[in-house]
Amino acid sequence: MDAMRPIAQWASIVVAPLVFLANLSLAYALVPLACATQRSTLLHLSNGIALGLALAATLLAWNALRSQTPKGAPRESAARMTFLSEVGIGISALAALAIALQWSAQWWLDPCFA
Repeated sequence: MDAMRPIAQWASIVVAPLVFLANLSLAYALVPLACATQRSTLLHLSNGIALGLALAATLLAWNALRSQTPKGAPRESAARMTFLSEVGIGISALAALAIALQWSAQWWLDPCFA
């Protein structure tokens, strides 16, 4: 896990917000199709996949936080690893919350609302 720890930390910091932005763009692109067919299945599928990816990024950061610091690592390095893991948990959890809130609006509003 030591070699994958920085990748997991940065993936949770960078990938989760990008998944949110990609899902937002995809949802806007799918609205005309959902309105024309009167089916919002693709919108819900898009949000479900995005939420799963954001939660996976949160779990990656959590696992990086829980993994052992290598023996003989400097204190600054250990503190940096812990900090990046905690930031990754916060950012990816916030992105997951934003995706969940975006998805909740699709449960209440009709795609042809505007």
